[in-house]
Amino acid sequence: MQNKTELTELFSQKLANYQQQRVKLRSIATRVSGLRILSFALAVGGMFYFSDHSILVYASASLLLVFIGLVFKSASLKREIEECRLFEGINQKSLDRQNGKWQDFEDDGREFIDNDHRYSSDLDVFGDNSLFQYMNVARSVSGRARLADGLKEGLAGAEALTLHQQAAKELASKLDWRQRFEVICESLGAKNENLNTLYAWAKQDSQDFTMWQKSMLFLPLITIGSFVLIFVAKVFAYITMWLLLLQGLVFLLHMKKYIDEISVFEDQHGNLKRYANALMHIEHCEVTSELLKSAAGDDNLGASKYVEKLNNVVAFCDIKYSPLVYAAFNIIFLADMQLVYRLRHWQKQHGHAIESWVDAIATFEYAACIAQLHYENPQWCFPKFIEKHQATTAQQSFNAKGLAHPLITEEQRVANDLSALAVGSVTLVTGSNMSGKSTLLRTIGVNVVLANAGGPVCARALNLGHLRLFAAMRSIDSLGDNVSTFFNELNKIKRVFDDLDANATQLILIDEIFSGTNSKDRYVGAVSVIDALMKANAIAVISTHDLAISELESTYSESFRNIHFSDTIDKNGMSFDYSIKEGVASSTNALHLMRLVGIEITDAALAQFEN
Repeated sequence: MQNKTELTELFSQKLANYQQQRVKLRSIATRVSGLRILSFALAVGGMFYFSDHSILVYASASLLLVFIGLVFKSASLKREIEECRLFEGINQKSLDRQNGKWQDFEDDGREFIDNDHRYSSDLDVFGDNSLFQYMNVARSVSGRARLADGLKEGLAGAEALTLHQQAAKELASKLDWRQRFEVICESLGAKNENLNTLYAWAKQDSQDFTMWQKSMLFLPLITIGSFVLIFVAKVFAYITMWLLLLQGLVFLLHMKKYIDEISVFEDQHGNLKRYANALMHIEHCEVTSELLKSAAGDDNLGASKYVEKLNNVVAFCDIKYSPLVYAAFNIIFLADMQLVYRLRHWQKQHGHAIESWVDAIATFEYAACIAQLHYENPQWCFPKFIEKHQATTAQQSFNAKGLAHPLITEEQRVANDLSALAVGSVTLVTGSNMSGKSTLLRTIGVNVVLANAGGPVCARALNLGHLRLFAAMRSIDSLGDNVSTFFNELNKIKRVFDDLDANATQLILIDEIFSGTNSKDRYVGAVSVIDALMKANAIAVISTHDLAISELESTYSESFRNIHFSDTIDKNGMSFDYSIKEGVASSTNALHLMRLVGIEITDAALAQFEN
């Protein structure tokens, strides 16, 4: 694995290479554009100027072939230029992640925000400055949804976690493959909103064409044949006319039914081609991990070819946007009937596999998100999960070395060791304002989210049980719902107890417990919550400014633990080391901060409090 300096140099070099390549391609495109205009002008001008010289007219007309060739070349260059631009964007984002400048990434997954979820809103999993925004490289709707689900619900069981870790480690070494896969999937997020409609079409029980309908498919051949025979005998003109009238009637009788069936593929031409390209890229990827082998396995063999074939059929759907052409094609060729027949034939052969093909793309995109995280953060580790039958209750917990918040830059974050967060225990975190209490809870939470999603964690080592996470860290009032901040917090903590599961170990994070009420009620409420959590199948980490709660250590002995953060106030101001220390905080800084912002603290107020 490369270090940060080497990664920065690598992505900078790749970015520069694609920028240079794009400049070169644009220069070529400009010359081709000029030649295209010149060839057309020479062709048209030559045919008029040399109209009396047949050989020169043919020579001039041949320049139209050159013009057509240059049109295709221009289109090819345009695609290559766009591809370079996408590669530039991918490497620029990798650079931004290395430099801690990823907060402006456009895709932050805000549509996945759920304020009633157990932890995602409290831990900034989605939205501004979120985990999704930092790590997502999935582009398809299904790939993004897969990542969102992994971050919200985690993976089920030890086997799934192991398989995803193996897949991520394998794809991490395939940087070029991953970047090209991201480029191929780039446009799949914009035009595949109709996937559910496509799935429904693929599953439906389509009617077979009747013998009469199948015979109608050959009628256009007879019509075209009769048209050719007009030059032999004029009587065939009448035959052609009656055949066209018959085909027009068939078209009108079936038009609505066929249009409804074809509408499933509205705007899907080209999009299916992109799916085919993504599947082909997967087919050409040599993998050994079980998860990726299964996704690209025998059941999906040849998927790209079949989707490409469907795309070629669907291409004819677009003629309906030209009414005159649409009517002509249906009267002459029975185009809709031909199209529906081919679509139904494809659906019967391959429709059952569409969801598994899209799922294969999502599986690779999910693995690529985790692989990217692993590749760009080589100092992180993959966690080790402890099974219940392999350890004592005390070991089925959370033990970390060098744990830090993954979204804080490497230069700014402070790593801490945190061990013996055992089932049935409560760890109380005290400390002055801005000393690191809330950040510690978020650090624990976000790393558990990554671990449960099969990803690496920001730590030197992390051993943990299979933990079901719950966080109550952000409570806001709502005028519309007539709900205060304190009542919102009560509802969150109530959901903690409603959500307790005897079959799952809970990790519960509560920041500033009951901070919205008076000290007496806060103390009584906090003690009651702590007592209940100790009796549950849970690990709890709770922060507070109320030092009286820390005295519970003498009551609960080994099940209750005090840790704290401290600050230093001297003539140079206030500073923090953000390091965890055992015991209860012995200093406060609220009055100092009040003075710092200009609030005058009177001697009378101090004396009244001391008395």
